[in-house]
Amino acid sequence: MNQSFSKTERLKKRKPIEDIFNFGESINCFPFKAFYRFSKNVDKKRSFAQGVFVVPKRLFNKAVDRNNIRRKMKEAFRKNKQDLYKELYDNNQKLEFAVIYIATKNIEFENIESEMLVLIKALIKNRLKAT
Repeated sequence: MNQSFSKTERLKKRKPIEDIFNFGESINCFPFKAFYRFSKNVDKKRSFAQGVFVVPKRLFNKAVDRNNIRRKMKEAFRKNKQDLYKELYDNNQKLEFAVIYIATKNIEFENIESEMLVLIKALIKNRLKAT
């Protein structure tokens, strides 16, 4: 499987992001809070999961810090997304998600990666409930 975080996997448009927050479900998995929505995958050319990673400005005033944390979150997701994609592919589903960093300190990459893995497993578990 391709281990990149390509352009088709990024959620950029305002409407789908608003729909995730308004109509989706949420999971708290410190240091993250994830909002997500499962749907049937109708467009085979698109990715099975599209997401956005958010670090609030009120928690980290400096853009350098926000970008650093966002980069760590993307890398942790990129390295551990195979199980989630396999589950979505097998069930012909699409996932739209937003992961918000809620910790007040800049955590080491190893901790972010382990918690991202917990979050991905929780999403897989909740996908089973959604069907």
